[in-house]
Amino acid sequence: MKKADVTVKMLKAIAEDLNDVMGFDSNPIPTTGKRAEIIKEVLDAAIDIEQADIDGEKPLKADTIKHLKVLGWEGPKDAEEETEEEPAEETAEEETAEEETAEEETAEEPTKKETAKGKGKGKGKGKAKGKTKPKGQAPKKASEKGPGIIASILEFVTEHGPITKEDIVKRLEKRFPDRDTVAMGKTVQCQLPKRMSKEKKVNIVKTDEGFEIQ
Repeated sequence: MKKADVTVKMLKAIAEDLNDVMGFDSNPIPTTGKRAEIIKEVLDAAIDIEQADIDGEKPLKADTIKHLKVLGWEGPKDAEEETEEEPAEETAEEETAEEETAEEETAEEPTKKETAKGKGKGKGKGKAKGKTKPKGQAPKKASEKGPGIIASILEFVTEHGPITKEDIVKRLEKRFPDRDTVAMGKTVQCQLPKRMSKEKKVNIVKTDEGFEIQ
């Protein structure tokens, strides 16, 4: 089966199934219009499909999944892929802690040797103080840690909604200049609106102007 074989009637059936299972009550996928427009709408909505929507208590129809894949849908994103930005932050924090520990160990080791060499010469104590300065910088690193990707997405929707996904990604780029833009964009796509609404226990809806909390 090819993309051209997916008829308007099939597209309408896909849209109706997605609206029913995914709960797009506030902003349902339109079932009228040109074929190309309906294809775009159903593929945009399919980004939010989770594995539970396929094999859960109220799953999508087999034909819906089949036809979506024909249209180019790559399947649901698993939990690890959807939240890949969050573990990255935790890893960075752990790496920072390891670096701080390494600095302290490096500072303490020369101190012992120099104290032994300088014993009785009045130089050991002075060198030891100079080596322990990095310890005082460690708390500053920890205090600089801010919110993660998902927390930032929720913040932007809460404080700047209605806001589009594109605008959210732009704000993420400014806040996290070292993060991969494509990966952050995927996280936004997967989180809004259904997953974040469910996990954060808020009602995020999509309007003509963007996403907002109601």
